[in-house]
Amino acid sequence: MTQRRGLDEVLKTGVVDPAADKAGRSHANSRARDHYRKLLDSLPRTTVVEIGPNGRLLYVSAAASGLLGGHIDTMLERVHPRDRKNVSEALSHGFASEDTITMVFSTRGLTEEYIWCEASGRSYRDEEGNQRVVLVMQDISERFTAGLALQESEDRFRSLAENASDLIVELDEEGRVLYASPNHKELIGQSAEEIIGTTINEVDMRLHRVAATHSQDDEGIDVLEAFHNTLARRDEGNLMTYPFEHPDGTTRWFERRAHSFAGRDGERHVVVISRDVTERASAEQQLRLSEERYRIVADMSRDVIFETSEDGILRYASPTCDQVLGFAPEEIVGTSPFELVHPEDNESVRTSFARAIETNQQAAFPTCRIRHKDGSWLYMEGSGIPYQRVDGVVHLIVLARDVTQRRLRDQEHREFEAQVRQAQKLEGLGVMAGGIAHDFNNFLTPILGEAMLLLDEIADDDPARARVNKIRAASQRAALLTSQMLAYAGKSTLATSNIDLSQLVGEMAELMESATGHSAVFKSNLKSDLPPILGDPAQITQVVMNLITNASEAAGEKRGAIRIETGLISIDSLNRGQLVLGTDLDGSQYVYVEVQDNGAGMTPAIQARIFDPFFTTKFAGRGLGLAAVLGIVRSHHGALEIDSGPQRGTRFRVLFPAAEGEVDVPAATTGLSEPWRGKGTVLIVDDDEGVIDLMQETLRRAGLSVLTAMDGQAGIQTFSEHSDEIDLVLLDRTMPTTSGEDACLAMREIRPDVPIVLVSGYSEERAAEHFQGPDLAGFLQKPFLPEQLVERVRSVLGP
Repeated sequence: MTQRRGLDEVLKTGVVDPAADKAGRSHANSRARDHYRKLLDSLPRTTVVEIGPNGRLLYVSAAASGLLGGHIDTMLERVHPRDRKNVSEALSHGFASEDTITMVFSTRGLTEEYIWCEASGRSYRDEEGNQRVVLVMQDISERFTAGLALQESEDRFRSLAENASDLIVELDEEGRVLYASPNHKELIGQSAEEIIGTTINEVDMRLHRVAATHSQDDEGIDVLEAFHNTLARRDEGNLMTYPFEHPDGTTRWFERRAHSFAGRDGERHVVVISRDVTERASAEQQLRLSEERYRIVADMSRDVIFETSEDGILRYASPTCDQVLGFAPEEIVGTSPFELVHPEDNESVRTSFARAIETNQQAAFPTCRIRHKDGSWLYMEGSGIPYQRVDGVVHLIVLARDVTQRRLRDQEHREFEAQVRQAQKLEGLGVMAGGIAHDFNNFLTPILGEAMLLLDEIADDDPARARVNKIRAASQRAALLTSQMLAYAGKSTLATSNIDLSQLVGEMAELMESATGHSAVFKSNLKSDLPPILGDPAQITQVVMNLITNASEAAGEKRGAIRIETGLISIDSLNRGQLVLGTDLDGSQYVYVEVQDNGAGMTPAIQARIFDPFFTTKFAGRGLGLAAVLGIVRSHHGALEIDSGPQRGTRFRVLFPAAEGEVDVPAATTGLSEPWRGKGTVLIVDDDEGVIDLMQETLRRAGLSVLTAMDGQAGIQTFSEHSDEIDLVLLDRTMPTTSGEDACLAMREIRPDVPIVLVSGYSEERAAEHFQGPDLAGFLQKPFLPEQLVERVRSVLGP
């Protein structure tokens, strides 16, 4: 066996088999061999090997150290195990045939790292007839690695293209489709095979037409123009959204980007990537519709819609803001809405806002005052609901409503209810006061009358006369109290005339000084040339005196100031919120008298009770006082206004309707020179024995004959028996069994012309309201003095 020689020795000689030398070849062959060896050794990055049938290396050129490394006997020793089978099969094929063999394999080089080789060659027989395979090997590591990388890249991107959800199309300069991703069939209804080879004109004709139809502008979306722009690098990478009508009848929306690049052939190609954004486009369309819908709602709503960020800055205001608050939305957006809230309401509104943001729950805002652009204040109520935007920022949407008119109506309703309750209370107290006054008048009539009769019988120097005078004075004070009670009830008898209010008040100057006790500074401002008022001078005097007395007492221990004023005012100038009487005024002009003090003033609680009978803030009440004032003003169809508050005094203003005509001048009064003596018969019908006794005694002293009856039925019977002789009937209104009204009707049936005078503890107006009988000859109110009874009878029977 030939001894194995190292690669370095082979490279020196270029001969593997020493038997060749022994064969005594010629010197010429040796020189040729040396020539070709040098030629092969000079080839860069190329190795030539000669392989025998047994796979042994017979020759290796000088460059083999770079490809095959160190000492080797066979080429397969350095080949990568992965490639050995392929290399062995290729060599076997080369020995078995004369075909050229080519192989690519990996082998360990001089650095023991694998490098890629490309080998090609064929078999031949040498001079001795031995079969050999000569291979020419080249190091192709760089080219092969680049090729592998390119292949991997192509495989990778092909995999991405074929598995991507987007549509991918490659076109050449003519717009012809070179590549189409497989998902075209699913997304646009055309397979990639159908599209490849067609031009953009053919593929996108329908797309272009539909796109133009769905465009939001007049020009539409020209896909072909977009392709040429990309090719010319004018809109490369620009995003375009367009609709596409799928063969199934649905419309799909795509979003595409296009890029151009230079191909291997030097031409420019365009890659178009389109993404199906139908769901997103639909959502955006729904969002636009929703925004449009809510914009219309916001525009049509009569409420104001605000949107604020969590820092309290206004981010949106609906157009109704201009109509309700006078501000255009752009005037207040970006500002704090709390600047428009009334200072007294600001804290509660801020608290509600903070609670809504912190709890992330709907919150109701309290009714608050919001400043209008013109400076006025509107009452508004609303509710807010927070929501989190897509950017994570919390905003609060507030729906606010102008409730000013409702608030005013509610306030007016409450005031009206309070007035109704007050009127009902006053009415109830008035009914009670009228009933009490009636009964008291019945009791006082005989007391006062008998005292007066007794004074006529007692000598001036009789010690008993002083006692009787005290009885008379007490009875008159009691009668005055009942008169006030009737005034409070608004049922007192009025002796009305056209009065100059300023003149009447001016004539009371001395009385005013007495009423104030000289403890207050009194000032007056009485207007002249005022229209007259229709009223009872005595009762109006009582009103003024009561108000002055009340003002004097309000000053307390300090020296107060009282101002009295008269004037004319129109109904439109009144502050109806300060009216306690007369809210239903129907006139246009009112004459007023006003009394103002600088006392301690009144709280609302005290004001609510000052017209209650016998109410006082002092230790004890002295009478009806302001209650009587209220009744008198009511009976004169007037109004009463009060303005008062703690530590700012009180102002009373009494208003009377202005009357037409001239002021009446009071007629001079003359007394009788001597007692009247009459003739005739008088029938007295009353259920009070004391009243009957007084009237009977008084009329007998006046020379008249008297018949009596204790009730209505008895009165009818007596009148029936003596109808021809009776000249006058004095008839009580209120009696048991048969009332005065029924008795009057019965008597008129017997004798229609008989004069009847109605006698009652009620006022004449109150008695007339409930007396529907024939015309009466007169009215006499209890309690009365004997001379008043005689005067009434004389006025009927004559002198």
